[in-house]
Amino acid sequence: MTTDRLTAALDRATNRPYSLYSAAVLRIGTGLLALAYLLRDITAAPRMWGPDAYWTPDMAHRLNELNDWTPFYTVSATDSAVAFWLIYGGAVAASAAFTLGWRTRATSVVFVVLLCAVQFRNTFVNDSGDHVVRLLAIYLAFTACGRVWSLDARRVAAREPADGLRTRLVTLLHNTALLVVAGQVMIAYGCAGMFKVQGPAWQHGTALHYALQLNAFRPWPELSGWVISHPFLLLALAYLTVFAQLGLPFAVFSRHLKYPFLAALVASHAGIAVLMGLPLFSAAMVIGDAVFVPDRVWRALARRLRPDTAKPAVSAPPRPREPEPRSVPEAGRPR
Repeated sequence: MTTDRLTAALDRATNRPYSLYSAAVLRIGTGLLALAYLLRDITAAPRMWGPDAYWTPDMAHRLNELNDWTPFYTVSATDSAVAFWLIYGGAVAASAAFTLGWRTRATSVVFVVLLCAVQFRNTFVNDSGDHVVRLLAIYLAFTACGRVWSLDARRVAAREPADGLRTRLVTLLHNTALLVVAGQVMIAYGCAGMFKVQGPAWQHGTALHYALQLNAFRPWPELSGWVISHPFLLLALAYLTVFAQLGLPFAVFSRHLKYPFLAALVASHAGIAVLMGLPLFSAAMVIGDAVFVPDRVWRALARRLRPDTAKPAVSAPPRPREPEPRSVPEAGRPR
């Protein structure tokens, strides 16, 4: 019986790519965020990652040798302005191509390599949003994120549906990579919640009170002051944040229970974006949450926004009727 279940689970994992629309949303969101980061910092790029940076190429190479890191970490550590702008410009172009889904299988790899080359040049100027985008980019390079909602979709739709060992391996890699994305998001929220409950500020509900008084995170002082003046609101938001972060890793296995938790986390990130002035970091986390939204929801949204995009662009052989595809964590669980 156990062998039959394992065989059935492996057959499902290798014959059907799950969450293609979620993967497309992750691709579009990750590409747009990387593009936003690169374009935002383009005027200061030479002083942050280029030859004019305070963290000189020689210092970067010495730190790399001391830590015995791979030489790739310093591939963009050069005194040549031309070489730096070639790498930086290539990262911008790769971000745009990845977002549009043009030759996604190749551009996803180029996108990861160039993005990491820029960010690894000077890790001291990166923030949590950069880390999230980089992780998502690495994981998406192993997925079929260009099957739908992409420039590749029309080209692939004209092909005959393929089958064989190569297709099964690609499908398995896609499903596994999405499970890794889901696991990464669950670990991030679970660890964040666990760290919070260990601190007295979150236990007493006063953490947000102190955070909103930091000058570095007060883009709207009047709004922050209004929120601070309502202690019961701060208490409720603090407890709701901790509860949502601790509960999401368990709620995602429920088809219906996960939606309130996802909504609470999206709302908390919206608050962080507005009250603390961290829109790109908040957007990165919300994009990661998209992995838990099943394809039927994305298709329903597509039908509302544009009826002719409701049908998948990729042709597939007919198969027997079966239940609606579940979200990523449920797809990896044997029935």
